[in-house]
Amino acid sequence: MVATNLKAEAMKLMETRSAMEAEMNGIIERLCRPGCPGLSGNLVDSEVKL
Repeated sequence: MVATNLKAEAMKLMETRSAMEAEMNGIIERLCRPGCPGLSGNLVDSEVKL
């Protein structure tokens, strides 16, 4: 039945979203530690030429 497949796919997408949000929160946590740039600072030193 189509509805069952849609529900399963929606549940899978929700799990993927939750995993991505958890990963993003981990990255934000690391960036916001003391001595780190936070969310608004530069990630690359100003002396580095890209």
